Amino acid sequence: MKNDNIKHYLEQLTDENSYNRSQAALGLAHCRNRNIFPVLLPLTFDPEQVVRRDALISLGISQDSRAYFFLANYLSFAEESFPEKERIELQKSILFAFRANKDPRALELLQRIEIESRELKDLATSVLHAHTHHPRRLFPYTYIEKEEDRKNAEQHQGRIISSQADLQSLNSILEADAQWGKEHFEKPQTYVVNVQGKFLLGGELHEHVQVASGQNILAAGEAYMDKDVNGLWFIRELNNRSHGYYPHAHSFIHVKHALSQTDLSFPSAFSKKYPNGGWLDQDLLTINRSVLFQKKN
Repeated sequence: MKNDNIKHYLEQLTDENSYNRSQAALGLAHCRNRNIFPVLLPLTFDPEQVVRRDALISLGISQDSRAYFFLANYLSFAEESFPEKERIELQKSILFAFRANKDPRALELLQRIEIESRELKDLATSVLHAHTHHPRRLFPYTYIEKEEDRKNAEQHQGRIISSQADLQSLNSILEADAQWGKEHFEKPQTYVVNVQGKFLLGGELHEHVQVASGQNILAAGEAYMDKDVNGLWFIRELNNRSHGYYPHAHSFIHVKHALSQTDLSFPSAFSKKYPNGGWLDQDLLTINRSVLFQKKN
């Protein structure tokens, strides 16, 4: 999208006409720009329902993975804050948003809505069908924490691992991790699969956002390394634990694809899947509510 169009939509966000604010939200949704996400959030609390509705849908169209936690929290907020008719319309907008982005983390939420609300049952079933029968395999995850941290992470990068030789180049670091683990607890390597499909290890970097140079990723988690009888490194265990990106366990498909291009031995599945309490865990939603759920002043 041209900068002139973006500027035009940004100017419309404060227009007195609710239709113009609504159209600005829908227009900005197609920008595919990380900076658009925080701009859309206040519009979901606009005085006019049509603006709130289109802003929620736009969060899904934007394909920004941070929308999951906001929309999941907004579902409860709508339940508590609006009369039934308006609440249902806003909840429908959230379902349309998940149909647009096909975020795999929304599956539990979609199943819950289908059970608990008759009014939303047909739509929830339709969206659930879109998720399960037409999965969006290349779902990119966006760093969820402070923009300052993401920006600083651009100065770093993990090590691309494409062969045993790449692991051997990290031998001193991996050996140090192993020795440290003998006295404390086992120390995993931080990994990501970038949007180009490359598998990267952190080496001495421990933050996923630094390994990914602040960019979106297809998978992230922890890799537990070990040596075989011939002294060759291999990946003994993998998981999807990342508090910067929160990838779904479905992301293993990208880990498998990346590592299948190498000569490395690796597990056939994640040894452990996160989060432990699922994607509707109240502690998880509450933590990310404080990060993302910013009501308009």
